[in-house]
Amino acid sequence: MTKKILLAVDNSVSSSEAVNYTCEKLLLREECYYTLLNIQSQSSLQNREEIISGVKSQTQREMKNNIKANTKEDSNFLEKLRRLMIVKGKKQNQVSTVTRYSESGIVNDILEYAHIGLYEAIVVGRNKYSLIKNIFMESISDNLVKHARDIPVWVVCGNVKSAKMLLVVNSSQGSLRAVEHVCQMGCESPEVQINLLHVIMEKSIQQALLSDSYSNDFIEMEEALQQVTEFQDRARRMLNNAGIHDDRFKIKEAWSNGNIFKPIMAEIKNGDYGTIVLDKFLANESFFMRRIYQHVLDHIEDRAMCIVS
Repeated sequence: MTKKILLAVDNSVSSSEAVNYTCEKLLLREECYYTLLNIQSQSSLQNREEIISGVKSQTQREMKNNIKANTKEDSNFLEKLRRLMIVKGKKQNQVSTVTRYSESGIVNDILEYAHIGLYEAIVVGRNKYSLIKNIFMESISDNLVKHARDIPVWVVCGNVKSAKMLLVVNSSQGSLRAVEHVCQMGCESPEVQINLLHVIMEKSIQQALLSDSYSNDFIEMEEALQQVTEFQDRARRMLNNAGIHDDRFKIKEAWSNGNIFKPIMAEIKNGDYGTIVLDKFLANESFFMRRIYQHVLDHIEDRAMCIVS
């Protein structure tokens, strides 16, 4: 079964990094087709419409020259990225390029194109900003993740070197979808080591252990631990069925007292992972009005992150 990957690109270093990551780290078992999509901003469209409607001849000539230059530049960088993918092993018929003017906003246009085209995932680069800017300025990649529905978004943050992948889960259906996506993408390279980090809420279990053995807390603890075991067994079967056998992945557990960000970041840094995969609504919680994946994105560099919704 062939797969389709949409790369949302512009003429930036981060887009080149996203292309490099797709070719070097996102190694798929099945044949895959790639589309390099560039959406030009509303301002470019406005310039074109002003020319059509008619303006002063001198201004009109200047605008026409600017549009021609921009169009040529867009065509050149798309062709450059296409050739880069071919040099890195993709066949010519696997890579296509599309450029168009924005109609309903760049993010909406990308998501609409992905859904209409039935793409399995979106890959996008993320520019490097300071932590403060990341918190208060939402980039195209941030908004793609925020507004994506039923399509995973792979965000590439710099030059990813490590082939190790960390799959962060709890016992939710959302985490199962994250496992399923990794299986569907089918990382064929034996170099890709996949570790599954199962985050378990420690506070509720501690309370149950201190309470009466017949209390509701104790029953809920037993049910929670049973869910952990069942989830891990199911995840193992899913990975095995996808050809990712036990020698290529490990299951770890991280016990948290409520702040799951700390154990996740500790594992990312200590394990030297190149890619992190998690459910967009992991733990179904947010702190400081931002979700877990947003905090992780703000703190990683030279890594990629796949957010599954």
